[in-house]
Amino acid sequence: MANSTPEQRRCPTREDTTEVLIAHTINVPTCQKRQRNLYHKCFTCVHRNDGSVSAELRRPAPIVKLPAPPPTVAVG
Repeated sequence: MANSTPEQRRCPTREDTTEVLIAHTINVPTCQKRQRNLYHKCFTCVHRNDGSVSAELRRPAPIVKLPAPPPTVAVG
């Protein structure tokens, strides 16, 4: 009987094809475990299970700096 190897994935494989600085080759069960544990690289990966949400919606919201409140005047 021949030895079968599980499918290997590059983690992460970015949707936008951008090369990542550090990547690992992992098997499918490890990939699924990382997704279940909310691994920080999964939200941009092509192998994520949530394929129904567009890339635009998964991007973090921009940080908006609110204006400072007006200074208070001490009455005395």
